[in-house]
This record gives sequence, structure tokens and C-alpha cells, in this order.
Amino acid sequence: MPSRQDQLHSYQFMIQRVVAALVMRETDPAQSPFRRAMGATVASVLIAAIVLAGTAAWAFLRGSSAKNWKNGARSAVVLEKETGASYVLRNGVLHPVLNFTSGVLITGSAKPVTVSARALEGEPRGATLGVVDLPASLPARNRLTAGPWTVCSATGTDTTSTLTVGAGPVGGAELRDRAALVEGAGGANWLLWQGRRYRITAEALLKQLGGGTIQPVRVAEALLKPIEEGDRIAPVRPAGYGEVSTRTGLRIGTVVTAGPTLWGVVVAEGVAPVTTLQRTLALSDPGYRAAAGADREIAIELGQWNDWAESPWTPSRPTAAPATLPDLARVDGAACATYDPAQDDPARRLTLHTGSALPDVQRRTRTPGTGPAGTVLADYVLVRPGWGALVQAAPAPGATGGTVLLVTDPGRQFALADPADVKKRLGYATVTPVAVPSGFTGLIPAGAGLDPAAADKAVTAP
Repeated sequence: MPSRQDQLHSYQFMIQRVVAALVMRETDPAQSPFRRAMGATVASVLIAAIVLAGTAAWAFLRGSSAKNWKNGARSAVVLEKETGASYVLRNGVLHPVLNFTSGVLITGSAKPVTVSARALEGEPRGATLGVVDLPASLPARNRLTAGPWTVCSATGTDTTSTLTVGAGPVGGAELRDRAALVEGAGGANWLLWQGRRYRITAEALLKQLGGGTIQPVRVAEALLKPIEEGDRIAPVRPAGYGEVSTRTGLRIGTVVTAGPTLWGVVVAEGVAPVTTLQRTLALSDPGYRAAAGADREIAIELGQWNDWAESPWTPSRPTAAPATLPDLARVDGAACATYDPAQDDPARRLTLHTGSALPDVQRRTRTPGTGPAGTVLADYVLVRPGWGALVQAAPAPGATGGTVLLVTDPGRQFALADPADVKKRLGYATVTPVAVPSGFTGLIPAGAGLDPAAADKAVTAP
């Protein structure tokens, strides 16, 4: 006789065949009619569980982040994720700041904390802080160039000038031992030679320079400003010009020679040795014949030279004009002056170039050309996008000291109020400012000072 279990199995088998016949129209299908449905149901349940768990975890973390952003914001600029607006957190109050750099000066950290606008909802707002006209962004520490500074000027009627921070001239040739004859503001003539500029006030000399075939070319004042000025190339006219010297019996201003390399000019006390160039200046003076009573120099004995010789007409010094007439280079294209802080030889740090091309200034903003006090500015200041420079404006080439400046890619300079403190706040604590002559840095338009105390003040309505 069948057991109760056998009867149960028979009943289940019968029901299964009936259901299969109704659902699949087959009493003995190859698989259960609900097998696929059951698998889909289980999979759906598992997926739903995973989604719910992920949502819960995200909500937990989001809530935790929304609550904990204040921990990092106590010493960093708060950036609103959606808009980029900058804030600083003070005593639980969010203060808007005019620009990112103001926030960095206040907090002392250049690493911001980015927070969503929703997380900032409901936070009390305070007065706006900061300094107008500070940079909207700061170059990274490894994006501060220590490369050359180059100022160039177009020549002729268009004297557009450019200052490139971190690069040398575009093409051209260095003058080296040659010189260039240029004309600056007000018609002033200058001789550019050996990294210096010499004002030529002896007009008669211009006819002899370059055999009289090379005329001064017009350049921008921005090119001349950073080039150190040397002694003037002026007529040699001693006091009492044309009078008789009681010591020598010769007329004052007369050129004398005691040998192939010994040249002098008669002064009241005797004879002052002069260079070959000064001899030329004296002889080319339109009034020389009337003053000296002769067209050329007068030969004297070596003994007379030794007896009459006094101090040289001009003392020997680095800024002295060239002793002889240098060869002149024709100035074609742009004229440039480059200062390379990395050059070991101080005499080679400032070099002069001709025949260069002006850098591309398309899509660049032109400066006003002059500063608030009438100072000369370069027409265009070019800094590689995303880069900058931390420099010390030395009063003269090779000098120490001076204002520490941050130069940014829009072509602006900003003075550091307290260099050690501000460098640390900006993230430049280990960066040594590069010494650059103030003649170059002065060509850049100046922005507001980088002063933490000023940045931490509320903005007042105009």
C-alpha cells in the first residue's frame, strides 16, 4: 500500500502537470514553468538590495562630508564647486572674498577646500573681505620661471615695445663688440654698446660714426630704460676754452700728442690725457680751429708730456665711454636687451641684440604705456600662461636688496609686503627670488600689494 509521502509526491506531480498544461500547453515540459520567473525575481531582489545599500552609504558619506568640510575650511579658502566663488570661514561665519589670492593671504594656505553649494546652504554669511585687483589665480611653485627677461622695440615710425618674462629674443644677432646708434624720446641720440647706453651730445661725431652712412633709428623708451646709462659722449671743452695756459703756453683745448698712443688736451694746469675717441671729439668740435689756432693736434716732446701730464680727462670706470669708435651695426628689425640671471659672468648678464622679431602680441592686452607717476611701461608684457616669476627688483645690475615681486601671467606685478611671511602663505616658502634689475621690473604695470593685513579687512562701498 502507498505511503502518505508517496501519495503527496503523486499529488504534487499531478498538480505540476495540470499547471504546465495551463501555462505552457504541455503536460511534461523540459523545465519548470516558473524557473525563469523565479530566477528573474531573485536577481531583481539582489540588485535592489545592492542599490539600496549603495544609496545608504552615499547618503551617509555625503552627510558626513557636509558636516566635516568645516574642519578643513578653518585654514583654507572655501571654493563653491558650482560657481567657483571664494569664501573664508571665520568663527563659524562664511565671508566672501573678492578673489582667490585675498583668501590665500587671509588663511595662509594656497590649497583650497571645494564644497558644494548645497553644503553651504544655511551657513551664515559675513562681510566681504579682500583687496581689489589681486590675481584671480596663482602660479604653482614649479611654474615660477628663473629664465631671461627680454625687452624689445620695433624701430622706425612704429616703436611698439614688448617685455617677455622667461625667454630670450626671437632671432637676431648679439651686438657683442659692435655698437648700435638709436634715437630715443625728444630726439636724444644714444650709442648702445657693451650692455650700456651712452648719450651722444657731440653732434659732429654723428657724421663720423659708421662713415656717416648710418643714421640713428627710432626706438621705444621702454628699450632704453633698463639699459644702464654710461658717461656722456660730449664735446671735449675744458674750462677757459681758447685761452692760453700759463703752464704750457698753449691754448686751452688744444690736442697734443707725444707718441702713437699718447694723446692729451691742454687744460689750465697742464695736459689731461684723453682716449682716441675723446681726441676725435675734440678735433671734430666746430669751434676747435678758432680755440686752438690749428686744424689738428700739436706734437710735443715726451719730456714735456711727463712734465705737464695731469689727471685724465675722464677717470677710468666701468661706465666710461668706449676709448675708440666701435664698429656700428645696422639696426634692422627689432632691437632687444636681454637680462639673463643665470649667466655666471656679470658682464654678460645684459646683452644687446638687433635684427630680432617682435613676439606675437595677438590676443594680448596692451598696457597703458605709462604708469600712474608717468613711468615708462612696455606696451605688452608677455608671460607664459599658467606661469609667473618671483623676483627681487635690484636697484642696479649686480646689486642686492630691493622689493620682492610676484609677476603673473596677465602681465602684472604685485609687491610682497613681508616677503618671508607672504611667500609662506602663497606656498613659495622654499623659493628664492631671482634678482632682476628694477629697470626691467619697472616696465610691468603694478597691481595692489600682497598684504595679509589689508586682505583681512572688510570691503567698503565706494
